[in-house]
Amino acid sequence: MYQRILTATDFSESSQDAVRTASNLAKAFQAELILLHVYVPMTPPPDMFISSPDWYKYELAWREAAEPRLKTIVQKLIDPSVHVKTLILSGLPAQTIDKCAADEKADLIVIATHGMTGWRHYVMGSVSQKVIQHSPLPVLLVRSSK
Repeated sequence: MYQRILTATDFSESSQDAVRTASNLAKAFQAELILLHVYVPMTPPPDMFISSPDWYKYELAWREAAEPRLKTIVQKLIDPSVHVKTLILSGLPAQTIDKCAADEKADLIVIATHGMTGWRHYVMGSVSQKVIQHSPLPVLLVRSSK
């Protein structure tokens, strides 16, 4: 039924629950699992007409920090029999998840109901809600066990 399952992580505990669920589904359906982490790129202040190397350093540092965390998730949370593709992309999380799912020809998106909390959730809104509203794919929401 499902051949390519996309799951996204922001490294929160609730997103780890979604990764476990996606891994179980991928194993059951013998599907490929696409593990995605999205970071929001920094925007240079308006008075900067030329991008500073510091902005590129930020993106490079974010990627370098995310790569080992994704490897740890693969080792600890995903069944070894599941073929996993990891991706680190920059952009607005919901839109990037939807675009990645389309680009990777995913059949299903598995995401947590809660990631960010507090003021960040208030400002950014619910990523899962935006994914559901805009994705033409089935979306499985996973509630945190904690």
